Amino acid sequence: MLEHRAWPARDFLSFTAGQASWADFEWLSQILFFFCRSCGGMWGLWLAKAGILLGAWFFFHKTLKAYGISYQGRAAALVLWSAALLPASDIRPELFSILLFSWLLWELESHFPQAQRRNTHPWFWFFPAFALWSNLHGGFALGLVLILLYAVAEVFQRRWDSLRELGFFFLAALAGSFFNPYGWGPHLVILRHWRERAFLSQHIKEWHPTTFENPLHWPFWVLLAAAAGLVLHAVSQTERRRRLPWGPALAALYLGLGALAHARLAAFSGIASTFLIVKFGDGMLHSKKWRLKILPQIFLAYAAFLVWTLTHFSWSEPFFSHRHVPVEAARFLAREKPVIERLRLYNPWEWGGYLGWELGPWYRVFSDGRYIFHPQLLEQARAISNSHTWQEYLKKQGLTGVLTYNLDLRFPTERAYPGGGRKSFPRPWYLFYMPRERWALVYWDWRALLFVDREFVPAEWLKAHEYRYWLPKDDAARNEALRLGEIPLPLLEAEKRRQQTFAAPRPGL
Repeated sequence: MLEHRAWPARDFLSFTAGQASWADFEWLSQILFFFCRSCGGMWGLWLAKAGILLGAWFFFHKTLKAYGISYQGRAAALVLWSAALLPASDIRPELFSILLFSWLLWELESHFPQAQRRNTHPWFWFFPAFALWSNLHGGFALGLVLILLYAVAEVFQRRWDSLRELGFFFLAALAGSFFNPYGWGPHLVILRHWRERAFLSQHIKEWHPTTFENPLHWPFWVLLAAAAGLVLHAVSQTERRRRLPWGPALAALYLGLGALAHARLAAFSGIASTFLIVKFGDGMLHSKKWRLKILPQIFLAYAAFLVWTLTHFSWSEPFFSHRHVPVEAARFLAREKPVIERLRLYNPWEWGGYLGWELGPWYRVFSDGRYIFHPQLLEQARAISNSHTWQEYLKKQGLTGVLTYNLDLRFPTERAYPGGGRKSFPRPWYLFYMPRERWALVYWDWRALLFVDREFVPAEWLKAHEYRYWLPKDDAARNEALRLGEIPLPLLEAEKRRQQTFAAPRPGL
C-alpha cells in the first residue's frame, strides 16, 4: 500500500483467487502494525498491544468512575476485565475493536442522568470514531449492535428522549462506517459472514464455539453465568429491576449467547458483563465481609489461574509461537526457492497468512485467512473424505506440490508373509492420500509434510531430498522391514541425519 500509494482492490497474494475482488477493510491496522514493527521489531508490536489494551482499560475505568464505583469495585473490575480479554490478547486488528468498543460503552453510559460526569454532546464523536473503526477492523458492526441494544433498553423503560438521542448516535455511527475506501464493501462482507456463520464455525478454528476444554474460555463462562444470574434476580424484584443497567445487560446476554456459537465474541461479552456485575454489585463490596474475605479470595483465585495458564506457554518463544505455523518448513521452502517457486503448492487455509508474510513476494499462496477463500473450505472438506476424491481435487486444482499437516492419523494394513502368515500394521494416512508413484516426500517435521510431484522437479534434486525410508509415524512397518533386511541401513541413517538437520524438534508446549 505504501509502495503503490493505493488500497488493495483485488487479490495479488495467491495463484488461485484469479485477482478476485477484495475489500481489505483492515488496511489501517496493517499499516499501523507495519510501522510498529519497522520501528521496534517484535518489541514494537508488543508495546503497541500493551498500549491498545491500556487504552481500552482507560475508557472502561472512566465508565466506572462516571458512576462513582468504589476503588474496591474498580479493583474487582480489573480482575474480571483482564480475565475476559485473555483469549483476545493476540496482536491482531481485533484489538482496535476492543479499544473502540470500550470507548463506545463509556460514551453510551455517559449520556445517562445517573452518570456523575456526563458528555453533553457525545454524538459529535460518533461519525469520526466509526469512520476510523471501519478502516481498522470489521468489529465496527458490534458497535452498531451495541447502540441498537441500548435503544431497545430505552424502549423497554419508555425513556423516549434517550431513545431519540440514541437514534442520532446510530445514524452518525452508521454514516461514519461508510467512510472507508470500499464504501459498503465491509458491510457486505460482514453480512456474508453472518449468513455463513454456521458453516464457518464448522471449518475455521477461531470461529468455533466457546468450550469448557479451552482454559482461556473459563472466565467467559463465569462472567456469563454471573450476568445471567443478576438479570434473573433483578427481573424478580421491582426495585432491583429499576436499578439494573439494561443496556449492558442486553449486550452481555446477546453477545454471550453469540459467543456460545462463535468464540471471538467472548471478549466483547466479557466487557459488558464485567460492567454489569460491578455496577450492580458495587454496594456489596463496601461491606467488611466482602472487603476482607470475598474480594481477596477472588484475587487469589485469579492469580492461581494466571500462574497455571502461564506455565503452559513456551517461554523459549517470547514473541511468536511456532506452535500453529510451519516455521521450519517455510525456511526449507525459502532455501529451495529455485525449485519451489516453479510449483503450484497447496497449503492449509490456516497457514496461508504466515507463508505469504514469511516468503513473499516471490511466494504465492494457495489460500489464506481472508474471506475470499471461504468458498474453498467446503470443497476441501469434501475432498479429504477419501483418497480418491483428494487426488481428484489435486488434479482439478493443477497442484504440483502439497504442504500439509503431519497428522497423527493411521489406517490399518495387513502384510502377507511367504509362509502364509499375516500381520497387521497401522500406517500413516499420507501413504494412501499421497501415493508414491506420483508424490515424493521431500521434507517433514513434527508439524508439516511437504510432497512434490515427481514430474515437476529435477531428478538430481529429488534424489537428494526424497525420504524413502525415514518416514514419520511409520515406526512399526519400518522396524519390521529392518528386521527382514528390506531397508538399506546406510540410506536410512543418511535420511535420518538429513531430517534432523533440516527440521527442528517439536518445541515445548
